[in-house]
Amino acid sequence: MSQASAPQFEISHISECNIEQLEDFQSSSGERAKRYRLRSQAGIEAEFIEYGAILRSLLVPVEDELRDLVLGFDTLDEYLEQEAFIGSMVGPYANRIAQAHYTLDKKTYNLKANEGENILHSGVAGLHLKYWNSKIESNQLILQVRTPANEAGFPGMVDIELRLYFSTPHELAVDIRATPSEPRPISITNHSYFNLNASNEVSNQRLLVMADTYLAVGSDGIPNGEAQWSEGEMRFDGHHINGRTVDHHYVSQGGSLKKLARLSSDDGSLSMTLSSDAPGLQIYTGHHLPHMAAKDNSSIHSRSAICLEPQEWPNAPNIDSAPDTICGPDKPYFHRIRYCLELS
Repeated sequence: MSQASAPQFEISHISECNIEQLEDFQSSSGERAKRYRLRSQAGIEAEFIEYGAILRSLLVPVEDELRDLVLGFDTLDEYLEQEAFIGSMVGPYANRIAQAHYTLDKKTYNLKANEGENILHSGVAGLHLKYWNSKIESNQLILQVRTPANEAGFPGMVDIELRLYFSTPHELAVDIRATPSEPRPISITNHSYFNLNASNEVSNQRLLVMADTYLAVGSDGIPNGEAQWSEGEMRFDGHHINGRTVDHHYVSQGGSLKKLARLSSDDGSLSMTLSSDAPGLQIYTGHHLPHMAAKDNSSIHSRSAICLEPQEWPNAPNIDSAPDTICGPDKPYFHRIRYCLELS
């Protein structure tokens, strides 16, 4: 069962944490976005901003340093200008829909393409472009947004809520609920780029994927529904995974919270286990990242980090064998993501 048809969240433990509102991000044109830092009892810090519901930093105490595990920027202007979805929530339909259209109940919906003939991460309707509303509630940061009706050709409005908290002192939790006003496909995830190494270099990270198969894709990145055997234990050498560029969806059963992948630093000092109840995990080696200045005097370049995006199948509305992604007023979308950080 895909989580699109899951009835509700299981009750999750919420660990005590400190939530601090930081100085607002402000663009040169005057746009503002509130900024928050969640600090767990283990000293792990996650910073979010309202624009794009972006995870700006994920700091983990390793020996005598706070190691930042995600790519990001120092200013709101840089987030407004970038086109790589760095740190953002993506949806209401994450990944690609082929030929920017799908058919539901004998009606064809023509969408606004933004990647050749396809639509990627919902294009101009994307959550990465939205300013979310925020509030703090009992050890949780809550972000909410409503998407306009018929945006980019998708039917109806969607009310979306994120609950961000620590489920344990070492595990960052992201709970997602979306309720559309009309039946439509929904798939929402986070698009952070991870690098667990102590340096800005990404070589020799180890990646274990808990999936037997991944979806074969064409030259346009669209899955054809055929499954290929997964390699399992893999090495991300800063250029490829096991010698090849990867932008593929690895298949999971979905419907309940499961471990999907484990990424470890080159020296083995730190690892991150990603769990989700989505029916798969998109892995992207960041080979299309442009060269950009980044936060804390660092830089971003091609293959400078790796994306691990739990989500529905790409192009699922056009693949008969895909898990159902259609949600509606009486069938909300639910998705849980967990990032568990462990020191050796």
